[in-house]
Amino acid sequence: MGLRMELSTLLDKHPGVGRYGRKLGVDAALVPGGASLYRAAAAAYEVITGDHDQMVRRQANIARALPLAWNGLYRYEQVYPLDAAPFHTVDMNVLIDHYDVFFIDALGTYKDESPIWQGAIGALKAIQQRGKTFLIVSNTPDLSVEFIIDQFKGTGVVVTPDQVAMAGQIFGKVFEKFGLKGKTVFDIGNTASAEYLKQAGVKVERDPHADFDAIVISKVKHLLYAERRYAARLTQIREVLREKVLGNPDLPVFLANADRALPFSIGFVENPAFSLAQYLVQGTSRPVDPETGKKYIVVGKPSIEIYEEALRRVSFLVPMGIRSVLCIGDTLWTDIQGANRLQLARPDLQVGSLLVLSGTEKKVNNMFSPRQLFKAMTETGIIPTAVLPRFALPG
Repeated sequence: MGLRMELSTLLDKHPGVGRYGRKLGVDAALVPGGASLYRAAAAAYEVITGDHDQMVRRQANIARALPLAWNGLYRYEQVYPLDAAPFHTVDMNVLIDHYDVFFIDALGTYKDESPIWQGAIGALKAIQQRGKTFLIVSNTPDLSVEFIIDQFKGTGVVVTPDQVAMAGQIFGKVFEKFGLKGKTVFDIGNTASAEYLKQAGVKVERDPHADFDAIVISKVKHLLYAERRYAARLTQIREVLREKVLGNPDLPVFLANADRALPFSIGFVENPAFSLAQYLVQGTSRPVDPETGKKYIVVGKPSIEIYEEALRRVSFLVPMGIRSVLCIGDTLWTDIQGANRLQLARPDLQVGSLLVLSGTEKKVNNMFSPRQLFKAMTETGIIPTAVLPRFALPG
């Protein structure tokens, strides 16, 4: 049986896929690399029908076929997380039952500028009630661990310091790798980021004209507000830093939060810290970081260090060890890409990823339709295990 007929037959066996899903699956054969994707989609549907051995043998290929295998990609209410085979339709309850530990992003995933969403509180309570563990894994180095914990007061969800892994907490490990321990860094940040940096063993400088050994872009919100209120001052700082970067190709630039957009009181907007990092290095001849493809160094997700820190904390929280982790977030580039890198770094763990459409990808990148989601995933090659409208239990 030809690949086209084979996949069409498999799709026909699944009543939930629908005509649009069948067409999308068949059309995959027509795009570059479609034949291998096609073959993987056929393997994926073998998994859905319950062949667990096939799943283990073909896990790598199956990950590439996920967009073709999701009922949730076409309806948003249900998903086919293929690593949870032989489940046919899955909601958040099934994901909670399947995974041991959950790494959960903050902004755009369980809250924005408003208090924590009620649906997310219900999902977090369900995780704890079933004896599972979750960690907040966030790229925001301008928020303290205590601030994150305080957000959960009165919700009925218990969060301890060991359950919070922030980008600021891995500065020490990153600086050690770059030989910056004991050196001076210029920090665009606040008191929380300065405290993280001091704990990492570096001196913090706030005068852009001074001598320093690295630039760290930590704080994000005050950059946006400074655009309005102190535009001339911010422009001066930018230009001074730009001149230093141009004059010294060895001066490293660290970006703690690589999210392209963030929730503010005025809605989701482009992350000004990301924009600043791009501006400082554009047109320079400095080497590209092979891990991210950028001329600056990303400290938080999708870099592996923050996941290593989260797993270190898990070793205390679950001393008996774990077999699986589900990474939940609203952004393909940071949350889902980071999960994919964790799987490569830790083949002994089953690492899944859940993209929720409550934040960046839907509200900023306009991924309102299945076609837009499929296009983004195929263009970037960043494929989550599952997609849901929000981090919440059904109903």
